[in-house]
Amino acid sequence: MAIIMSNAMAEAKLTIGSVTGGAALLRLEAQLRQALVELYGEDEMREYVLDHLLKKRNRYHAYFGNGSEMILTAFGDGDDETLFKMKQAFDLLSAKGDTIYIVGYEPRSYSWYNFAEIMQRRQNGKLLVGKVYNKDLKMIMVNVGFPFFSTRGVYGHESEVAELLKLEQKGETIDKKKEREYLNRLFDLLMKSDKELLAKPLTSLPITSPPIILDDYSYRYDDRAEIRFVHETELRRDGYR
Repeated sequence: MAIIMSNAMAEAKLTIGSVTGGAALLRLEAQLRQALVELYGEDEMREYVLDHLLKKRNRYHAYFGNGSEMILTAFGDGDDETLFKMKQAFDLLSAKGDTIYIVGYEPRSYSWYNFAEIMQRRQNGKLLVGKVYNKDLKMIMVNVGFPFFSTRGVYGHESEVAELLKLEQKGETIDKKKEREYLNRLFDLLMKSDKELLAKPLTSLPITSPPIILDDYSYRYDDRAEIRFVHETELRRDGYR
């Protein structure tokens, strides 16, 4: 699905900042979920996450240069389709001129990586976007978290989460109908939480340092940018394992 942009959106970019405070990570997860809902609609995304993603504990990282370069990586059983959907979510945030925040770093104490270092990190799937092969290119890592989906992504509805978790089934014997009900309720709660969280300014959340913008890093959506998936067998063949 291509991003349809106005001229103003085509000039926009995704700005990257730094802040400390766990609620900012939940905000990033909410930004990605709601970008996908905007792209695909809530009904289609509900079916996708219920069939493929809910209850998976995949963890994702995103690396950005300062142009149209991005590397997305997955721990766990992250598949190509999910990584591509995440790319589309970042593309839309870029086209809208949004801002995301690195979480858990003290201001100006973050680290940068080059292509070889990123490829050597043990992540199961990688999606490369743009000209990321330049050995001199510095990329900043953003911990994306677990956006697709878990109860830990809910913000401000702790009592509802506690009630919901009473419905979660354990063990090997699973009632499929009850499991579907639980997952649907989790999806609905995440949608409600996302909208409330994104309506709040970042500075109203429990953060422990003022947000700062990392001027050396950003991402600009380019529908002509090269896209390449890399898997474990290729990494071993190319000497990255």
